[in-house]
This record gives sequence, structure tokens and C-alpha cells, in this order.
Amino acid sequence: MSAEPDPGKDAVRVLGTVAAVLALGSAVWVAFSLGSTLEHVNSARPGDLPGLIRGFKDGSLTWPATSTGILVAVLVVELAAIIGAVFLWGRLRRGRDDSSATARMGERDSRAMGVKARTKQTAELHPESPVAIAPGLVVGATTTGATVYHSWRQCAAYVMGPGTFKTTAFVVPHVLAAPAAAIVTSNKLDGISQIIRGRRPEITGGRTFVFDPEKLMGGDGRPTFTFNPFEGVESIDDARQVVAIFELSTKGEKDTGGHAQFDTNGRDLLACCFLAAALQELSISEVHRWVSSESLMKNALTILERHGARGAARTLQGILGTVADETRSGYVSTAQRMLSGLANDQIVAWAVPREDAPAFDAAAFVAGRNTLVLLSKAGGASGALMTTLVRIVCRAAEKAAYATTRRRLPAPMVVELDECANVVKWNELPELFSYYGSLGIVVSAYFQSIAQAKNLFGETRFGTLWDAANPAVYGGGSKDERFLEGISKILGEYDEQTPSVSYGPSGASTSTHRSRRRVMSVSELSEMDPRHAIVLGDSNVLVRKLPYFEDKTLRQLAIPADVP
Repeated sequence: MSAEPDPGKDAVRVLGTVAAVLALGSAVWVAFSLGSTLEHVNSARPGDLPGLIRGFKDGSLTWPATSTGILVAVLVVELAAIIGAVFLWGRLRRGRDDSSATARMGERDSRAMGVKARTKQTAELHPESPVAIAPGLVVGATTTGATVYHSWRQCAAYVMGPGTFKTTAFVVPHVLAAPAAAIVTSNKLDGISQIIRGRRPEITGGRTFVFDPEKLMGGDGRPTFTFNPFEGVESIDDARQVVAIFELSTKGEKDTGGHAQFDTNGRDLLACCFLAAALQELSISEVHRWVSSESLMKNALTILERHGARGAARTLQGILGTVADETRSGYVSTAQRMLSGLANDQIVAWAVPREDAPAFDAAAFVAGRNTLVLLSKAGGASGALMTTLVRIVCRAAEKAAYATTRRRLPAPMVVELDECANVVKWNELPELFSYYGSLGIVVSAYFQSIAQAKNLFGETRFGTLWDAANPAVYGGGSKDERFLEGISKILGEYDEQTPSVSYGPSGASTSTHRSRRRVMSVSELSEMDPRHAIVLGDSNVLVRKLPYFEDKTLRQLAIPADVP
């Protein structure tokens, strides 16, 4: 395929030609004038270069003999000045943050992630959508101004340190652009008021549900809705996944030890209790009561046997029938630790049916253009319930997608998991990334650091998530050399040409040294302008982030007209 013309390089050639002509003309003028003065000739000299040329043509002017030597000297001085300027310009460019890297990355082809390609994909994915759908979720704009989109058929992962425009450039715009249902999680209020305003009922036609047991938004903390954490739990495997959420949410970063046998059997004990509660349609408060007293756990065993859950019943019977009291107590203690946060009645109230708050209907939520805002300040029990509710809604979306002939939601559901691995600790996420996009469940997971992500999932499973993400976005703020080295290698190398000058008996001569260099080094990635992001996906490009307040339409949606 032939290369496309490069307007930037053409402009450099034109400017270089003009500069060369001007330099030569000025050298001729200086040499002629100085030579004429020294030899006392050409007294009637013209005042411009065209006049000088006409004088040579009609014979009224002559070229002084001394002017030739002067011309050579002037040209040597001009050449040295030009070479020095090139060296200085190159050094200044390399010393200006990531400007030289930006220029190199800006030359890359982003059309695979551009508006034309994404619009075509969207039409193929959702030919019968009941609502208008944008080409995708905006990731940023290239240096040439082309918008780059995250498609509706894949999930995305973001690694972004503090102060890198994560909320304003990604989370808020993505939720506001959601064509159907949308979920957003956070541990702070940044962007939340803009999301709630931008998704108000008169715009979406749907409802907004806010989970805020820790009163981040003020108020009395009483539930505005309730939900059953065991919704969708139909097997012991389902129950184990919910247990994993509680275990991860209640385990501190320093809790890396533990006894393997106690942990495994403690998880199974709690999973059996969760399954029993789901089968009997009991609340999580009842499970908390069972776990608080060994004698009450026989209630769970009775329920499992009554509902024919024989495998789970045998598992629980084996744990409760352990001969050594100390060993059995160790299993129970593990389960109690996982539910320790449920001692907070204010948090548990959101997971227990009550007359003054409606029950959350996950299937109805997925079917409409509704919004779910989930807030948890520091994880723990509230984080566990938050993550459980995300799982419930996503499982409902799975069922809705599988019920269609295309095995895909009619319009994509947007799931923005801000503070992933901090307050959203969903163990299944790496595996879900491989197929959720194909169902129309478009997840974006935001990690503040690589260390935090690996601490949650482990290095191998986080690698699975990162590799499955398209796009995988690095938004700056990381000092993890191994992670940045990987990105640097993916971006590849380029040929750097360095001019050099040598002087000899015959004058100055120039040569060019060519060497292979990284497009962006680890240092450049670490110090990258926070307004920029590296996007790894269908194309590997550098983009400028686009905060919602720079977009007139999004600003009108999210910000009241009387706010300057």
C-alpha cells in the first residue's frame, strides 16, 4: 500500500527551500557589496537583489574578484549557524516534557478506532436498537484532532494515578453517553452531581438509584431502595463467588497470611449458608445470625436438605461434624470475619426488606435507561454490598442478552467501575472481560496503580484482564518500571537521525548518524503530561484527554445554566 502524503513533512521541505534561497541571496548580496567597496567599483549599486541581477544582465555591474572569497566565507558562517540552530532545536525538543514523543505518536494511524470505523461497528452490533447510539465511548483525540472511541463490543481497563483527569475525561462522559442502563461506582463525590443531573429522568426517561449507606452525599443514610445480595444465587458456585466478594472486601492489604484449611472450609461454610438463604429467600441478616452461633448453623443444613441441595448439605455437614472443637471454631471464625461489617445496622439496612423502601428490580433496571450510582468510602461491608449489587445487575444483563436472538443487549449497558481494587473488589472480573463486551455489557475498570490491581487479582489474573481489555489505557501517574517498560516495548522503536559536523582542510562537512530509539521511554511514560493518555487497542496511539466541560453538549447536560 502506498504511503499517504505527510503535510507536516511537505511544509518542512517548502520552508527549507525558501530558507536556502534567502540564505544564498543574502550571501551574494553581502559578498558583492563588500567586494565593491574594497575595490572601489560599482558605485551605483541597486538597493535590492532583483536590481543586482538586472545589473549583471545588462553589464552595468561587474563581480569584484575579492567577492568570491567573501562569498565562500559568508556561506561557511551561515552553514555553521544553521547546523548550530538544528542542534539547539533538537535539544530543546527533547527537553520539553513529552512533546517529541507526542509528535512521534501523533503520526500513528488511529482510523481503526475513529468515528467512521466505530459507526460501522455500532450499526452491525445494534441494528435494531430502540435508541440512538453514539459510535462508542470517547477515549480522547489524537494530535491531529481525530476522536478515538472505545467500541461497544469490548471492555476497557485504565491505569491512572491521582490528578490525571480520570473522572472528568472518562467516567462522567462515558456515563452521560450511555444509550441504555448505566452503573457507576466511586469512593468520593467527584463528578457524581454531574452524572445525576446529566441522567435526570426528563433526559433519559429512566430512574436514578443512589446507594449511599455511608452518607457521602449527606442525608440520614436511610435506604432509598433495598436489594437481596443473594439474588441470582442458584448453586454453590454462585454462592462461592458472593463469598469471595465479602472476603476480599473485608481483608486488609496486610492480611496476606491465614491458615489454608481454615480459609477454605470457612469459605465453604459461608457459601453453604448463603445458598441456604437464597433458596429460602432469607435476608443476609439471618445468615449473620447463623454464623454468630454454631448451634444456629444447623438451620442452614436443614434448608439445604429440604431443597435437595445434597452436595452443599454434605459439605456443611462435614464442616459442622468436625470432631475437634478448636478446628470447627477456626472455620466459623473465618466466616465471622468475612461478615464482621454486618454489625453496622446502617449498612445492613440496604440489604434487608423494609416497607418504606422499594425492592430493587435488576431485570427492570437493565431493560430501561436507568442509572445506578454506588458510593462506598472505604470498602468493607458497604464495598461488599456495592460489588454484590454490581454483580446482580450484570448477571441480569447476561440473562437479558442471552434471551435475544443476537445474544446481545438491544442497546449496550455502560458499567464504569471507578476505584476498582479499592472499593470494588470483584474477583470474577478478569474472566468476565473476555466475553462481557460481546453481550453488550461494556465495562470500564479504573485502577489507581498496578500494585493495587495485582494485590487484588494476582499478577497472572490481572495480566489476563489487561490483555483482554481493548482499549487498555495508561493515563499517567505511574512509577512502576516493569509496567511502563511493557508499554514502552509495545509502542516500539523509531530511527533517530542525528546530524554531526566535522572540519578539515577543505572546510566543514556534515554527516548523519542513525540509531534505533524507543518511541516513548520509561522515563517519558512516567513523566507524561497528565492531559495525555496512551491507548493500546485496535491502534496504539497517544491522545489528548477530553474533559466533559470542554464539550458544549455534555456541559449543558451536566452543569446548571446558572453555573459559570
